[in-house]
Amino acid sequence: MADDDEWKYSVEDFEDPEESDEGGATDVFGDAQTRREIEPESPSFENALFVVFGVALALLILLGV
Repeated sequence: MADDDEWKYSVEDFEDPEESDEGGATDVFGDAQTRREIEPESPSFENALFVVFGVALALLILLGV
C-alpha cells in the first residue's frame, strides 16, 4: 500500500465491547432463536425412491453406460 492510501474505517469508528448493550445475539433476520432438537423419523417411500434414482443416475453418468 502506498503512504497516501488510508483505510475506509478506523478502529475508533467501532464501539468498544463495554459500551455495547448486552441485549443478546442478533443476526440479519432478528433475534437468534433457540434450536429445537431434531428427531429422526422413518424414511418415506418417495424419499427412498428419490435417493435410489439419484444413485443410479450418478452411476450411469460416471460409468458412461
